[in-house]
Amino acid sequence: MNNIRKGVVMKAFNMLDKEEKGELDLEDVMRAYNAEAHPDVVARKKIKEIVWKEFAESLELYVKLKV
Repeated sequence: MNNIRKGVVMKAFNMLDKEEKGELDLEDVMRAYNAEAHPDVVARKKIKEIVWKEFAESLELYVKLKV
């Protein structure tokens, strides 16, 4: 990864790592997720609670697959 991309990744990481633990967990990501900005919520196809739940479930599945 070039230095510009590394800088962008580190900036995003630091924004999510509010407690400055040096690592991210599911709760860190979920705190930052704004379901109200999702296109389906904006278009009124889904409510934000459903989108938030779908996102959380997809992350939980990913975490289980990676472990």
